[in-house]
Amino acid sequence: MIEQEVWESRIIEQRKRLWDPDARYFLALLLNVADRATVLRFVADRAGGRPEDVVLRWVRSMTELTEDGTVLLLGEAYPPLLPGLEVNVGGPFLLVLQALLERCPDAEIARRLSREYPHASVPPAGLASLLGQLRRSAFRALVIEG
Repeated sequence: MIEQEVWESRIIEQRKRLWDPDARYFLALLLNVADRATVLRFVADRAGGRPEDVVLRWVRSMTELTEDGTVLLLGEAYPPLLPGLEVNVGGPFLLVLQALLERCPDAEIARRLSREYPHASVPPAGLASLLGQLRRSAFRALVIEG
């Protein structure tokens, strides 16, 4: 229950700083809608197209990247999965989030990372940590079954 209160307060604070109506709408959905299908239906109704792609576009617009590759999103810091490769606003992070939105199993997410970044070694513990963090985050309704 405490985790939920923390991410709710982070979303509320983020909404206060955003002027983009789509981003504000998305954050309102995260606050008020508990299931994946309903969130995605509302996203599709508002923006058209494939809702998972729209969510990624909206998330990308709210994402900040620190010099060390840490992804900052909704008041949470996501350590770099592949240090030195968190380019273009957290490429590996967004790849993982996209795969979760597409309901890929963890092993498939690891394969996608390996295909996209063939010269990097994806640390299993780092991937497991990121997956866990996302599944406990404000995005949990979108990235976990239910």
